[in-house]
Amino acid sequence: MVLTTAFAPVKKRAQWALVAIHGAAILGALMLSSCLTIPQPSSHSALAAPPSLEKSIEQSMKRGAVKAGDWPYDKWWESFGDDTLNSLVQRAIADSPDMRMAIARARLAEQMARAAGAATSFSFSVGGNAAVQRMSENSWIPAEFLKNPYTSAELSANLGYNLDLWDAARLAAEGKIDAQKAAQAQIHSARLALSLAITHSYLRLQNIRRLADIAGAAVVARQQSREMIRQKEQQGMETEINVERAKYGVTLITGSLFALRGAEAIERNRLAALMGAGPDQGLAIANPPGRIRLPAAKAPDGLTLDLAHRRPDIIAARWRVEAAASAIGASRGAFYPNINLRGLIGLQTVEIGKLLSGGSLVYNVASAIHLPIFDGGGLRARLGAAEAEYDMAVETYNSKVIHAAREAADALARIDNLDRRIAVARRALTMAEKIHNLTQVRFDKGVDDYLTVLQAQDEVYGQARDLARLEGEAAQARVALFAALGGGYHNERFKTGKMEEQ
Repeated sequence: MVLTTAFAPVKKRAQWALVAIHGAAILGALMLSSCLTIPQPSSHSALAAPPSLEKSIEQSMKRGAVKAGDWPYDKWWESFGDDTLNSLVQRAIADSPDMRMAIARARLAEQMARAAGAATSFSFSVGGNAAVQRMSENSWIPAEFLKNPYTSAELSANLGYNLDLWDAARLAAEGKIDAQKAAQAQIHSARLALSLAITHSYLRLQNIRRLADIAGAAVVARQQSREMIRQKEQQGMETEINVERAKYGVTLITGSLFALRGAEAIERNRLAALMGAGPDQGLAIANPPGRIRLPAAKAPDGLTLDLAHRRPDIIAARWRVEAAASAIGASRGAFYPNINLRGLIGLQTVEIGKLLSGGSLVYNVASAIHLPIFDGGGLRARLGAAEAEYDMAVETYNSKVIHAAREAADALARIDNLDRRIAVARRALTMAEKIHNLTQVRFDKGVDDYLTVLQAQDEVYGQARDLARLEGEAAQARVALFAALGGGYHNERFKTGKMEEQ
C-alpha cells in the first residue's frame, strides 16, 4: 500500500489542507503498522569458543620436537633458506590468476558496499532539455491556433532522501561492508593458499630430486657390480645365476629412476601452472639442492586464544557471520513502514526566451509511504531465509575454528613423530654404511662372496631412501604448521557481534 501527496504552486489555503491530509495519512499508516504481526526474534546458532591446544603443545615441547617461539612471519617460506623457492613464491603471488581473481572479487565487494551505502544518503540530480517542434496543420488542433515551429525548454533539480526510520537500509549497507571485509580477508587466504601450494610442490620436487640422486648412485653401483660379476663369471669364479641376479638388480633400480624422472616432470608442470605460466617455465626452474633444510618447529605463546584471529579463512568466515546478522536486521526492517522524501524545483516553458522568467518556476515536494500489510508471507520467508543463512554462516565459522585447531594439533604431532623417526633413520643409515664397509673388507679378504656385499649395499641405499622420504615428510609437516597458524596473517579481535546488539 502506497500513500502519496504532493505540494504544488496553488493557493495557500489549499496547501495547508493538503499538509493536514498528508499528516493524517502518515499517522494512520503508523497506526496500521502497529497492528502488523512482526515475528519475534528466534534462537540462533552460537559462535563456538576456540578449542584448547595446550596439551598438544605441552606434549610436543616435552619431547623436544617443538620449541616456544613467535608466530610465523609474513614470508614464512624463507625459513627453508632456498632462494629459488623465494623467487617462485613471489612470482606466483604477482602473476597467478588465482590471486588476480581474489583481488577482483574484493574490488567487486567494495563497489557493492558503496552502492548499498548510497541508499542511506541524499540523492541529488539536475537535468534539462530543449526542443524545437512543428505540428501538423491538419491535426486535431486548428491551424489558426498553431505557432509553427514552437520551442520548449526545461531545467530541473531533484532531491531525494530515504528516512530509513528502522535502519533497514543502514543494516543492508553494513552487511555489504562486512562482505567487503570478508573479500579482503579472502585475498590473504588466496595468498596463503598459493604460497602453500608453491612450497609444497617445490619441496616435493626437491625430495624427488634427492631420491633420484640416490637411485642414480644405486644404478651406477649396480652396473659396476654387474660388470665385476660378469668378468668373474668369464674367469669361472662366478655362476651364471649370480650374473642374471646382477642384471635383474640393475633393471629394477633403473625402473625406479625412470619413475622418479617422470614424477619430477609432473611436479615442474604443477609449479609452472601455480605461477600462471606454461610447462616450459617449469623446465627452467633451477634444480633444488640435494638435502632439505628443516626449519625449527615453533609453537607461539597464546596459541589457544589467538588461532581464530591468525587465519584469514576464519576471519573471512567471521565477517560473513556479521554480514548475515546485518541481513537479518534489514529483513526485519522491511516489516515497518518505509518513508521517502522527494523534491523538485525547476523552470519550464514552451518558449525558450521565457525560460528564466518568474512565471516559468515549478516545484514539487512529495513524500511516499510504503506500508506492508499482506504479501503472501514473502517478508516472513525472506526473514526466515536470512536467519537460516546466519545459522549456516555461524556453523561454517565454528567448523573452520575446530578444523584449524585440529590441523595445528596434527601438524605438531606429525613433526614430533617424524623428527623421532628421522633420528632413528639416521642411526640406521650409519649402521648400514658400517656393515657395508665391513662386508667389503671381508670380500676383499675372500671371506664373503660378492652377493653379501650387494645386499649390504642395497641396505645402505634403502636406508638413504627412507631417510630422504622422512625428511621430505617432515618438511611438509612444517609447512602444514605454518598453514595452521595462518602464515603470518593477523587480525584484531571482534569485540561484539551484531546479533548480540540487536
